[in-house]
Amino acid sequence: MTEKRMKELFHGALGCISRLESGGRLYKCLHDFVGMSNAEIEEAGYTLQDYYEEDTLKHMAAASSIQYASLEELEQQVKEAVEFIVQEGIGKTDNGKYEIRYKTLEENTGLCIKGQSCLQEILSGMLAERKEVAMVSTGENSFDVTYHPQFCLLMQSKNMRETEKVHVPAPVQRLRDLISSPFLEVCLTSEDDVYVEPTAIPELCIDVLTEVGKKEWADVLDAEVSQVFMGLQGLEVCLTGIDSARLGAFSNVVSGSCPAELYIKWVADTEEIYQARTQRMD
Repeated sequence: MTEKRMKELFHGALGCISRLESGGRLYKCLHDFVGMSNAEIEEAGYTLQDYYEEDTLKHMAAASSIQYASLEELEQQVKEAVEFIVQEGIGKTDNGKYEIRYKTLEENTGLCIKGQSCLQEILSGMLAERKEVAMVSTGENSFDVTYHPQFCLLMQSKNMRETEKVHVPAPVQRLRDLISSPFLEVCLTSEDDVYVEPTAIPELCIDVLTEVGKKEWADVLDAEVSQVFMGLQGLEVCLTGIDSARLGAFSNVVSGSCPAELYIKWVADTEEIYQARTQRMD
């Protein structure tokens, strides 16, 4: 939105308010709710001096046109400090967590925050807004920052080495055969759509489905397993000839993320699962 357009909208809004309110109510609206100072109300062309109340510090600070060089310098230092923390962390952590000591921060950016609780709080808030940061906690001598794995260079490099795909040997294996025994934390993906982020299933086994469920999801259970490999979220089973949306729906069902009546219909209860596994052991 251009500055010209912003001014047009602002004046249009003031005009609308003026048509709806007048006198003291108009002054209250402009001064207390919009936040205009008395001087700004006059500059906008209103003659409401009879209703004036004393401007608060907030009004005066907002209306001030003074540019503080020292504040701009501090703002630049704080921005550099946040950037240093982010880049240092994502470049060096191999587990998503990284400690940045205040002394290290001062040595690299010149910003001293030791004992400065206000600055620490500001930096913590700015870090929390960064897309790379999952969580930040403020300690006496350091920030403890947790980063999202997808931004951590060492973690990505490690994952690339671990995601070498292992092809399932012939003969053709179906999903129902593969999950005859329980799999923990497994994701189902489609060979035809590898860019869809899969849903992690806490436990996947053929006996978690009722007989009705096995019939309803027969197309998924009969899908051909093309690859089994360690992915970013754990074990991934890649299937061929099945739509990723259908796999997502199946994953939601066995994970319990579906309407209760369908879950009861398709997913076996604990007693049924126990009996099925006991019979298989016998």
